[in-house]
Amino acid sequence: LKPVFPVSPTPVPAMRVLLIPVCAAALPLKGVSESCAEFGQNLPGTLDKDYTWPSSTSIQHFASKGFGAFRVPFLWERLQPKLQGDFDATYLKGLEDAVSTIVAAGGKAIIDPHNYARYSTTGQVSGGQVIGADGSSVSIADFQDLWKRLASHFASNDSVIFAMMNEPNTMSTGLWASIAQTTIKTIRNTGAKQLVLIPGNGWTGAWSWMQSWPDSEGKLSNGDAFASFTDPGNNFAFEMHQYLDSDHSGTHDACTSASAGVDALTAVTEWLEAHKFRAFLGEFAGGNNDQCSQAVDSMLSYMEAHPSWIGWTWWAAGPWWGSSWSSVEPNADGSDKPQVAWLQKHLESAVVV
Repeated sequence: LKPVFPVSPTPVPAMRVLLIPVCAAALPLKGVSESCAEFGQNLPGTLDKDYTWPSSTSIQHFASKGFGAFRVPFLWERLQPKLQGDFDATYLKGLEDAVSTIVAAGGKAIIDPHNYARYSTTGQVSGGQVIGADGSSVSIADFQDLWKRLASHFASNDSVIFAMMNEPNTMSTGLWASIAQTTIKTIRNTGAKQLVLIPGNGWTGAWSWMQSWPDSEGKLSNGDAFASFTDPGNNFAFEMHQYLDSDHSGTHDACTSASAGVDALTAVTEWLEAHKFRAFLGEFAGGNNDQCSQAVDSMLSYMEAHPSWIGWTWWAAGPWWGSSWSSVEPNADGSDKPQVAWLQKHLESAVVV
């Protein structure tokens, strides 16, 4: 879970000018989620009214400060309005432009279908049906078709990372693990060799990875369900999210303690190390206060001490986040939100993928 995006954003046309990188040094797999193309309930929605695309100015701003990972959430329904149908050319062009801007800035583009393991045919995002669930009209084959097309389209761009799905939840953990296993084979069958990020069930919470309560059948933890996960391309990591508020939802700006992040990651890190797996922290945030500053700092330091963690992206940046407490989008005058300084401390000694 994460903070709800602005309900009535002020439309600001996205800038899509490609910028040339200012240096050739490799940037770390650490950065921000550029959240805006998944905004809005209307499907397909209207560009610059319901949703927009990341600002090239924002991307270049973060790249110039040493951030190298840019997660780009988008909606499956906007990209592929009909299941197993052609991609919408205009929306695909928006995604391509965002990717090109990130690559030109020297970063990695993490493309993220932000659908919670669902697809809606009702004209509203809230009408989504769970992939492969009993009675669902959205099949596993439909999801594989999405990734067959996406992976084929970006297979030649080694600066693109595939985030398989955002935050599956309220479903069978065993079903999701099976979907993920078959889908990564579909991706590899296209010839794509890129890093693939695999989420778990239960909003892919790091803190609950070893617990069974997210399973709608009450049987499996993500740790159990993914213990034997394999990738024919041998290039995957588990994507996990970790908010530091009292219910781990990212809806409150207060962090429960200065050790909240370390406490949340300890058990799953032991699991990662025992299985020789890797992980990526795809979402985290904290409000602008001393306790959250300490919690974020200690969590990122802990990750640096445990090489199973290969990187992270803060939630969130994006042109419509306004004054949200978790926003790190540059201010109108180009200055930074306070949390950017917290993150910059942890840009060195990074794994470069």
